[in-house]
Amino acid sequence: MRNPIQEYDWGSRDALTRLFGITNPERKPQAELWMGAHPNGCSQVEVAGLPTPLSELIAGRGVAILGESTYARFGGLPFLFKVLCAEKALSIQVHPSKAQAEAGFAREVAEGIAIDAPYRNYRDDNHKPELVFALTPYQAMNGFRDFAAILVLFERVAAASLAPLVEVFAADQSEGGLARFFRALLTLEGESKETALAALRVCAERDRQDETFALVLDLFTQYPGDVGLFAPLLLNVVTLHPGQAMYLDAGTPPCLCPWDRARNHGQLRQRAAGRADRQASGRGRTARLHQMPAQAGRDAPDLSPCGGRGATLRCACPRLHLQCLRRGGTQAGHDERGDPVCHQWLPLPAP
Repeated sequence: MRNPIQEYDWGSRDALTRLFGITNPERKPQAELWMGAHPNGCSQVEVAGLPTPLSELIAGRGVAILGESTYARFGGLPFLFKVLCAEKALSIQVHPSKAQAEAGFAREVAEGIAIDAPYRNYRDDNHKPELVFALTPYQAMNGFRDFAAILVLFERVAAASLAPLVEVFAADQSEGGLARFFRALLTLEGESKETALAALRVCAERDRQDETFALVLDLFTQYPGDVGLFAPLLLNVVTLHPGQAMYLDAGTPPCLCPWDRARNHGQLRQRAAGRADRQASGRGRTARLHQMPAQAGRDAPDLSPCGGRGATLRCACPRLHLQCLRRGGTQAGHDERGDPVCHQWLPLPAP
């Protein structure tokens, strides 16, 4: 199978070479390897000696390839399998539910917005929940922290320009209160933004032993003037080790960061602030600004270690189960903590 590679500026120049021996002589940023039948990047398989798009093969032999129950339920390949290779942190994006995606896509089609317009929000009518499985140590942010925990972190920063915002949020610890706090924070400008970021930098330098503020410091090295640097104080910071997986639900703000180079993305503030504005207005409402349980450690609800050959990682979305085919049995098949790492996984739609 020949799989397309998406070249985004946050991609790695050598990860696919190290993992799979894929050459990259031009040293381009190879961000995602796609395996699936997506119209924007379809895999090809060899049929009678000729390369054939996987989408065409499934269209002609859907039941034989996917099985009767899967084809009847989804009408095609129900997932896109990606290998993500991040050199920099990805931007914060909030994916819609299926109903929101269908409504938003139809609305933008009716408005005549070109499918490739940079300001278009819905390029297809599918929701995009994700199940992330770590091949290497990986750091991520997933969902909003407990409201009280957010307040504690901002009180540690003690930025004078943020004090009124923090006080208002403390008096209204609700989804609406978080939406207003989030929007006000991400739209800071001028001296208020500069003094807030200066206070954040001082706090992060002082408390660098804390995982959250260590991440903030890493992000400062690339984007020192981006107000999105406050994101780790708002979102749960999670470290994934090889063989662990985490579910990213629709409406939940995620951000994925490399373990050794946590870098913010230039679009962080623009995208996050835009989502917050729409959340407050109600139009195109996507983000769910509710608090989620802290997800630090191997035993967190959405952070699952591999159970070995035949084990299945299941999540809330029936399209995104994974089943282990082979488990590492030698020293090379263990992570830095000595835990076995699964090398082969099969996407497994639920029956």
